[in-house]
Amino acid sequence: MALDFYPESFEAERIKFINSCIENDTKRLEGETYPSGVKCIEDIPYGDGKWGYDVYLPENMNSDKFEEAFFMIHGGAFVYGLKINNKLFGTHLAKASGIPVINIDYSLLPDVELIDQFREIMTAADSACERFGIKKLHTTGDSAGGYLSFATALIMYSDKMRQELGLVKKSDYELVSTSPICGCYYNPRDSFPAHYFERDEKNNLPEYMYDFGEAVRKFGAPKTFIITGEDDFLRESNEYLKTVFEEEKLPYTYY
Repeated sequence: MALDFYPESFEAERIKFINSCIENDTKRLEGETYPSGVKCIEDIPYGDGKWGYDVYLPENMNSDKFEEAFFMIHGGAFVYGLKINNKLFGTHLAKASGIPVINIDYSLLPDVELIDQFREIMTAADSACERFGIKKLHTTGDSAGGYLSFATALIMYSDKMRQELGLVKKSDYELVSTSPICGCYYNPRDSFPAHYFERDEKNNLPEYMYDFGEAVRKFGAPKTFIITGEDDFLRESNEYLKTVFEEEKLPYTYY
């Protein structure tokens, strides 16, 4: 699928990346065994019904209403991935924490732009919170999902940020914390993958969406657990975010 608003070389790399991910994830998913003691409610539609979300519940928990949940966003460089890729992580998180996990699908670039992904994510959160009566939300995700889960947490946390981005939070929930894993938090616009999919200048995001240090300084942030590792190629970006939290004297834990 060649597109005229970004380089053909980038399209070739996108297809190569997706094929590599499919090959690796297919093998991984075939060997996965999910933990006992977790109930899975799958493919609950939200928005226009194009996408849905799964709910992973500790088996002793009421599946109709619960007050608190993790909200999980999968990675894949914004161009790849499905919620099934995070099912093992999500079910173990539900069992270990005793808190339900909402695991969502969302549209990928280049079929939509980055701002559209945020609209869908906010719609999914509103839908789940309304359906299950959720009042407290914790976001998490890895890689591109780390970026999206941290950005979404800031958006959920700050009325001002939502207004500036033209996004809406319809359900009455509190964003309690965020736990982004190996995410990208400092991304000069011209080197950020999503930049190549911006078809219309009116949809360009503010500069603070490419530098979350600036976003945190401008809007504040909820309790944040910054998670990285020795082999994380984005570790420097995680350490940058840690420094900003220290300078702003905001609550965080660095793993």
